[in-house]
Amino acid sequence: MAMKARSRREKVGSGLGLLLGIIGFNLLVPLLFEQQANFDFNQLLWAAVSAMLCSELGARVGKWLDARAQAKGLAKEGE
Repeated sequence: MAMKARSRREKVGSGLGLLLGIIGFNLLVPLLFEQQANFDFNQLLWAAVSAMLCSELGARVGKWLDARAQAKGLAKEGE
């Protein structure tokens, strides 16, 4: 099994996406679910899903920034 090393931008993007996904979900909870005192598994599930999606989105943005920086570097070398 081959392991692909993740770049620094991918790691930072993934971490920031995870953090923003958790914060964003916590801000949307009062709008999506009525206030209740007991534990709700749906809230936990939606929090995990939104955090994973934002984390993956952040990693993809970091990968895109890396590819863009490499393309700029190759264009400068070709001149």
